[in-house]
Amino acid sequence: QPPQTTPVNPPPAVHYAVLNGTTVAGLARSVADELTSYGYPAPSFVTNDTTNQARAHTAVYYEPGHKGDAQGVAACLHVGLDRVLPMQPNARALADRADVAIFVGADRVP
Repeated sequence: QPPQTTPVNPPPAVHYAVLNGTTVAGLARSVADELTSYGYPAPSFVTNDTTNQARAHTAVYYEPGHKGDAQGVAACLHVGLDRVLPMQPNARALADRADVAIFVGADRVP
């Protein structure tokens, strides 16, 4: 049998945003594409983190009630659970009401 490319149980529909916290062009888009390859819907938006372009590590923030969604995203991206955090005010403002916000760091640079 050929390898399965989509999950047996597709992830729930979640509104998420991907923000590039580095100066590497296209990094947030590649993370968004990786998530859609796992069956996630397209992100609410993909943009740059205008407040921090020197983020060393990727972090996943979640709104109340979306911790499980954030942990699922983190698992797909191989982000440790120690980097899955409750949404902070600055992250919330940048993520524009997304349930989950992925701030991509230099650890995702190929």
